[in-house]
Amino acid sequence: MSNDKVFVKAHASHKAKKYGEAIKLYQMVLMKEPKHLDANYLLGTLYAETGKSVQAKKYLLKSEELLPSSPFIKVNLGNVYREEGDYETALICYINALQLQHDLPEAQQNLAAVTESMKEQKSEKGANSCLEYALSLIQVGRNDKALSILIIGNLLDPGNTYICYLKTVLEGKEPDKELQDAFDRLE
Repeated sequence: MSNDKVFVKAHASHKAKKYGEAIKLYQMVLMKEPKHLDANYLLGTLYAETGKSVQAKKYLLKSEELLPSSPFIKVNLGNVYREEGDYETALICYINALQLQHDLPEAQQNLAAVTESMKEQKSEKGANSCLEYALSLIQVGRNDKALSILIIGNLLDPGNTYICYLKTVLEGKEPDKELQDAFDRLE
């Protein structure tokens, strides 16, 4: 049987929730063609669906390596990290997905959920990802969306002067002298 036919059969088994069969068939495809994007992605997704995050990450990371421009792969990776309780990495995955497709509902919903989970957790790395994304939104004139992302960044790192300054400006407020001075020192 050709690799294409094996893949089609694997996908049909996956959709029919015959997971054991689908796993074997996807793995057969990958033995012949390790860089088969869809087999890697769908096998990673299948493992994620069945709660096997270690295996899911392996195949989703390979998928991301093969197609780094896919926001869907990044969302699924974020879901795996979130399931493991690695909220910071999940947040970064969702932000990366939104940078590729600003209005992707799955990424927006999951970003909101992971942010809720991180309420008490501080994350300089997560805040910096929010800042980078907000800056890209500002460049395309989406200041309202940038403000909502900066609010998340501010929750994650309340002491980040750049985030505080941009948030204040986007809210239409005048930065107080202390914030203005701190911002000026950054420049």
